[in-house]
Amino acid sequence: KTRYTNDPRNVELVKQPWRVVRQIRAGQVPCLDCDDLVCLLCALMLSIGREVQIVTVGFRRQHFNGQIQYSHVLVRVREPRSGRWVLLDPVAAEDTRSMIRRVQVVKIWPVA
Repeated sequence: KTRYTNDPRNVELVKQPWRVVRQIRAGQVPCLDCDDLVCLLCALMLSIGREVQIVTVGFRRQHFNGQIQYSHVLVRVREPRSGRWVLLDPVAAEDTRSMIRRVQVVKIWPVA
């Protein structure tokens, strides 16, 4: 059980997965945003031998200092039997399929 909370304004915080697990095991409800949840999911999937990728998406073609800006992050996990990629959206504030239709920019980051 976690609680979704935005990062402080103009600050990008990423919580270490082991700290999040420690909080959950202690009965606490950690406050996380999408990148914290993605890090946790990646760590959990990697711990059971799954291949994962991080997917950053943007809902507008927005640039800052010449760089594309992304506003959400998800996880892709390769299902071992079929070899197909499964998309995990840890915050799913809306139906994931309708959210995906609004995506304008995507970048996939392999995780070693």
